[in-house]
Amino acid sequence: MKKINLTIITENQNSKIKAEKLSHQLQNCDENFNLISIEKYFKNENSFQLEFEISLGSKKNNFINEILSYANKIAMPWLIDYNESNKNV
Repeated sequence: MKKINLTIITENQNSKIKAEKLSHQLQNCDENFNLISIEKYFKNENSFQLEFEISLGSKKNNFINEILSYANKIAMPWLIDYNESNKNV
């Protein structure tokens, strides 16, 4: 099983509790999201860095569609329209 790492940097969050709530929302989005760490982001004040490991279930080399599906769950709406049922971008 292949795995990818996802890093999310928050903005304007002065409390670790808010970053933890975001991590819980992402983990509830899909069971394959595993939180690795939540730490203050050293480059920006009032920011946190969330690190996740995502297990990919595809046994074939068609990981792009699976990754786009996760991106769609996390950041919808976004500039790329991904149709999960047709696997079209």
